Amino acid sequence: MTAPGGPAGHRLTGHGLTDGSGRDRGQAAGTAGASGNAASAGSAAEIAAGIDDMYEAFLAGDRVRFDAHLHPRVTTWETHLPGPLRERAELDEYRTRRDAAGARPDLTALAAHHKRIDVWGDTGLARYLLVAAPAGDGPVTHSRVTDVLRRTDAGWLIVHHHAELLSGSTDEPSVSERPADEPPVSERRADGPGVEPCAG
Repeated sequence: MTAPGGPAGHRLTGHGLTDGSGRDRGQAAGTAGASGNAASAGSAAEIAAGIDDMYEAFLAGDRVRFDAHLHPRVTTWETHLPGPLRERAELDEYRTRRDAAGARPDLTALAAHHKRIDVWGDTGLARYLLVAAPAGDGPVTHSRVTDVLRRTDAGWLIVHHHAELLSGSTDEPSVSERPADEPPVSERRADGPGVEPCAG
C-alpha cells in the first residue's frame, strides 16, 4: 500500500518527548533519507505546534485564533455533535447556537497528549489523546482524536476532525502501571456524557 504524496511517506511520532508542558512535540522516524526526514520533522513540528495553539486559543476564548487552524471546508465529527458538520459554515452555526444557550464548555485545561503525526508531502495526519479538565468538580475527560491536515498558503489547516469521547480516569496510566488485561483509556469507549471542547 502506498501513502498519499509518494510511495514511502514519512512517519513522525511522539514518544513522551514534551516541551515542558506535557505536550508531545513529535520525533522524526522516517526512512526516506536525512533531508527528507528533516523536512518531515519540521512539518510535524509545525502541525504539533498548531494543534497546541488551537486548544490554547479555546481556553483563551479566542475563536478567531482557533478558527485560523481550520480549513473553510473542514468536516467535524464528534461524539456530542448533532451529526457530522460538513464545512465551517455548519460548525459556525452550531457554535453560535451553543454559545447563545450558554452551553460552551468551561474548562481549566485542554491539551493534546501522545501525539502521533505522519506527513506525506502536503498531507498530514495527527492522532492524539485530548485531555479536558472542566471547571468545578466535573471529571477529567479523554477523547481520541484524528485530524487530517493539508498544507496551504496559510500553513497547515485541518480539513477533517474526528473526536470520540472515551471513558477513563483523571490520569492515563503507563503501560507498566496498567494490568495486562486492562486496555488503556485511549482504547475504551465512553458510556456517558462529557464535554465537547473540540468544536471550538
